[in-house]
Amino acid sequence: MSRDKTSSFSVIGIGVAVCLACCAPLVLGVIGSLGIAGLASTLVIGVGGLVIAAGAIAAFVIAGTRRSSCAIPDGPVPVATPQTPGVQ
Repeated sequence: MSRDKTSSFSVIGIGVAVCLACCAPLVLGVIGSLGIAGLASTLVIGVGGLVIAAGAIAAFVIAGTRRSSCAIPDGPVPVATPQTPGVQ
């Protein structure tokens, strides 16, 4: 009672073909959804970075063009030496 090796390999081949036919769409769907999620997160993070950069550039430009709110003297300003009470 010997078994033919080719018949056992044909059963494995049929099993592989059935598994491929059944599971391939699911696997490809998961891989595709991961790709779409990666693309979406890349776009969201990229747009967020651009918005932050644009806000920083706008703040830098606005701060550079504003006038100061007080008068700034042109020359040196005298400063009194601080006096500590009780020390001479």
